[in-house]
Amino acid sequence: MCIRDRGFVRPGGGIDLVAGDDLRFAFNLIFLNPDQVLPFVARYGTDIFDRRASVGFWTWELPTPRPEWRAALGGFDLIVAPSAWCAEAFAIETAGAIATVPYVVDRAALCGARDAYRGHPAIDRLIAARTAGQRIVLLVVDDAADAAPKGVDVFGAMAAAFEQRFPGRALFVLKTQARGRADARRPETAPVRVIDDRLDLPDLCKLKSIADAFVSPHRAEGFGADIFSSIALGVPAFCSRHAGGADLLGEDYPYFLRGRFVEVGVDRVAYRRGAVWFEPDPAAAVEGLARFFDAPEGGRE
Repeated sequence: MCIRDRGFVRPGGGIDLVAGDDLRFAFNLIFLNPDQVLPFVARYGTDIFDRRASVGFWTWELPTPRPEWRAALGGFDLIVAPSAWCAEAFAIETAGAIATVPYVVDRAALCGARDAYRGHPAIDRLIAARTAGQRIVLLVVDDAADAAPKGVDVFGAMAAAFEQRFPGRALFVLKTQARGRADARRPETAPVRVIDDRLDLPDLCKLKSIADAFVSPHRAEGFGADIFSSIALGVPAFCSRHAGGADLLGEDYPYFLRGRFVEVGVDRVAYRRGAVWFEPDPAAAVEGLARFFDAPEGGRE
């Protein structure tokens, strides 16, 4: 049984609240965000938690969680996080048990999905551009409530700087499904091709697999599923040396992006203005991409 944003989910059942005595197992696996737990309890009561162990499975992107989550975090018997970064953040606000269990990235399944690709106009145009000699540099930002933590504007700055130095050499591609939201659709003044569409898994895996480089210039990240799925598909992933992906990639990972820590500065969807996140250096990222493409083994055939 899982609790999601729209209620309880159980095998064979609908998405709705169910009575506690109907549950088959003696634990709750809860996917509600921490700030949704107390409103949930206020609406539905505490019966679902009686005589059961409660496990919260959460991802968080900043060095510390929000202080108002303390009451919710303290009510769980176990918190499971997908990276040591997340686990260390939650440990600041709770003395409860925390386990680190990374998400599964199934290379065989991803490659199988890629091989099931049957064609998509936007992806086919990228394949043609790559065949003609252009490098493809990809960023995927899907379902983000706020594009800033993912570094969409940094990606745009990288694209503009790279195009100025190496005209026509690379095509920067932003895959999103922002549905017209201006902050995520197109970085201002940047030569970025945008695919604003919901792709099925074969199309998404094919898109990732044709890239010469995946770039994640994130300011905040809890795990980095697109980073690891790109690597699993054989694509080098340039990413910020910060947050969840960094502790899983290891200190000697060759494609980290440099940057510095700064305050968020303004209140955002999930982050407070005084919180700290990572500010990638677009100029250093462009230098790294240029060196990668110029190296004998750089890029992909």
